Amino acid sequence: MESRWDSGSARVPRARLGVAPERFVKPFSIPGSLWDEFFGATPKTTRQRRVLPETSHGDGGKGTAQHHGKGRARGGKDGKREEEANLDLSLQCEKLPTQKSYSMKTHSLSFRKIAFGLLALAFGLSVGLKTEAGSFTNTGSMMTARGGHMAILLNNGKVLVIGGDGRNSDEPMTSAELYNPTTKSWTETGALKTPRRNGVATLLSNGNVLVVGGYDGRENLSSAELYNPKTGEWTATGAMITNRSSFTVTLLSDGHVLAAGGDGAGNSAELYNPKTERWTVTGSMTNERMFHSATLLSNGEVLVAGGGGGNAAELYAPATKTWKPTGSMINGRNFHTATLLKNGKVLVAGGGSFFNSALSSAEIYDPVTGTWTLTGSMNTARGWHTATLLPNGQVLVAGGYNVKTGYIDSAELYDSTSGKWISIGAMTTARRFSTATLLPNGTVLIAGGVNGISTASAELFGVK
Repeated sequence: MESRWDSGSARVPRARLGVAPERFVKPFSIPGSLWDEFFGATPKTTRQRRVLPETSHGDGGKGTAQHHGKGRARGGKDGKREEEANLDLSLQCEKLPTQKSYSMKTHSLSFRKIAFGLLALAFGLSVGLKTEAGSFTNTGSMMTARGGHMAILLNNGKVLVIGGDGRNSDEPMTSAELYNPTTKSWTETGALKTPRRNGVATLLSNGNVLVVGGYDGRENLSSAELYNPKTGEWTATGAMITNRSSFTVTLLSDGHVLAAGGDGAGNSAELYNPKTERWTVTGSMTNERMFHSATLLSNGEVLVAGGGGGNAAELYAPATKTWKPTGSMINGRNFHTATLLKNGKVLVAGGGSFFNSALSSAEIYDPVTGTWTLTGSMNTARGWHTATLLPNGQVLVAGGYNVKTGYIDSAELYDSTSGKWISIGAMTTARRFSTATLLPNGTVLIAGGVNGISTASAELFGVK
């Protein structure tokens, strides 16, 4: 297990947002001369083209050849007939009323202005989508910088942030704090019994918070603790049978908690009973996994996918306490996110292998068919990011890391109806190993994380 977060501090340049103004502002992609001609106060005058007989040119036919093309330079009978035709055409043109000719010019210019106007409007709206979708704003910073921590929304509406590494990347902490969405401020609360990072926190049915496993700077942990929001204190509870870090924990429909896989835990799994506060062994997974994802499906089963660089997926059935295989993902991935959509399907996004570049691809799992299908790819390849289901059904993906580009501050929204991603600009701070928590008012709190060192900064994402 790595003892340090990383060795670099590269930062991805923050995306620059354009804002669609109330009046047209010249897009940089439209040349100035064209813009001035079609949108200036006084458009350039367009000279009316007239067809003239060759005898009107005083350049010996040279100008005529340039103006009319090679066909005008022919002699003989054909040339004479052509001259007569040109003369007749020029006389007809001269008989056209000036008013009508100007009207045709004006309409042509108007159509061109309208066309360019629509083009500019489309440009402005396409940029405007980024700002209309939502934005990030700073909120109160945490009392302690941390990355690889845990965050959970309590029943009272506050957010509990727990443990993680401090400023020095190899120092797991015991400290915990509470974020108040009303005052947008942080206050200290009771400290953990054991320092830990990469542990997992779960809100139990009784409102208490179970924190289990992780890494204390020396070894992976099996210990577990309970936080009581009413007293703000932690108490020890039954330890897991197996030490685990970088694993998954899922609250089942019956109130039990399923822990699966993890660093050093192979394919093992176990169940926690909140009533007895004890762990018992349950069926083992088919594959060894760490840095995988686990998602509680609408039917009560748990979908576990990826981890260990593979694309295999399997389902845990609480009724039988057994695992069964299901369709494999199209791409193998670790450090990805898995989000249960409102339609009951699961969106898996990003991730990658341990040492290669992150993925931008995303895919959808259908529990009815047990199969995966590709959906639109993210605009930015990323792993170690966060994914949050918003009240409107969209999924917010933010931050992360890419071996090639470093820390990421960009964010995007996934629309399950269209299967496309919308770039929404940048967070105020690039970060990975951060947490994202959906608040009761529909905004998302993003806190802490690592950008070379752990950060105490926090920000809010709000949909407009």
